[in-house]
This record gives sequence, C-alpha cells and structure tokens, in this order.
Amino acid sequence: MKTTDKRLPLISLREVVIFPNSILPLMIARAFSKKAFYESIENYDSFAVFVTQKRGYVEIPQKKDFYNIGTIGKILQYFEGHDNTVRCIVEGLERVKIHTIEKNWTQIKNSSKFCFFSVHSLYPVRIAKKKEPLEEL
Repeated sequence: MKTTDKRLPLISLREVVIFPNSILPLMIARAFSKKAFYESIENYDSFAVFVTQKRGYVEIPQKKDFYNIGTIGKILQYFEGHDNTVRCIVEGLERVKIHTIEKNWTQIKNSSKFCFFSVHSLYPVRIAKKKEPLEEL
C-alpha cells in the first residue's frame, strides 16, 4: 500500500460525510475549522482532509474524536458570511485512512496561541465491490 507523507489541514465535520466524486456545500463556523480552512486556501492549493467527528455534539474535538477514514477534498468556491461563518463548495477526491493527526499552533491577531489539526501519512483506501447474490432457480 502506497503512503503519502504530505501534510494537509484537517477540517472537522459534524453529522456529514464527504465521499469521493461528490460535490457538497458546507458551512464552517468553529474557529479551529476556519483556521484549517484558511490554511488550506493559503498554503495547500485549496486541498484539505475532511473528517467526520464520532460524536457531533463535541464542540472542541480531540484526536480520539475523529474517525480514522476521511476524504481529501478540494475547496472549489467560498464566501464569508456576515454571521462570521464561511460557506464553501467542496469536491471529494479520494478516500484516505489517517495514520497521524497533529495539533498545530498559530498566533491569531496578537492574541493567545490557537490550535488547529493537520494530518499526514495518508493511506489510500480502496473499497471492494460487493458480490451480487446468485438468483434462485
């Protein structure tokens, strides 16, 4: 199995899954997800890993709160809403298994340090097709 050791920002999703070859509108409101979003736009050619949280009610997730399967996606369009959210259109590209999640710290507007997640050591995941049952005679 080929591994990719490229780092990408992790954008946390609640109660939604992005699949490969799908296009989905998203609203990003939490501060750490917005930081990962802007990191993706500015430094990663609009690519990020989108991962669903195990429990959607967790407001500030830790590493253990994410599933280990996510989707690499490309942000196609976005705009910033007046309600301090980011609305975007994302295209799912490839399903990946996440080996390592790291916390990254950054300084925001001369305030305290702020954390967002990134991932590296991604493994492509291939889904086997289910065999069709034989028809009864």
